[in-house]
Amino acid sequence: MASNYSIYGIAVFWFLSVPPHLYALFILAKANDCEDKTAKWATFEKLELVSKNGFENLPLSGAAVILGNMATIASGTMNASTVAFVGFRIAYWAAYVKSMIHKTFFGTGFWFLSVIPPLYLIAASGGRLQKEQLIRI
Repeated sequence: MASNYSIYGIAVFWFLSVPPHLYALFILAKANDCEDKTAKWATFEKLELVSKNGFENLPLSGAAVILGNMATIASGTMNASTVAFVGFRIAYWAAYVKSMIHKTFFGTGFWFLSVIPPLYLIAASGGRLQKEQLIRI
């Protein structure tokens, strides 16, 4: 039986939400003149939004992981779903910041929507298992 590391995904997701904020502050502090500051302000705002977005998604992903573990979903499924969710969120954040730099939004929508299946896989599996347990009672 594989070890269940999915609960660590909550802490990993929180720790990954902090660096965009720190990097945004670093970028703003490095801006020297007025023209440079206005150019850097857009990057600062995008990185701040990435950080806030991570903290806003933390309760949803954390609840899915906790409920999936309470429903005793297989460790492999939980680990794979958690890794997929965190990986897709990182890809979305990178596409979001890159779209601002290159003035193209190709791929941002795809990466945004790609985070939905891992969470719904956990929710659907947990609901199915809970229904089976209720029928046995």
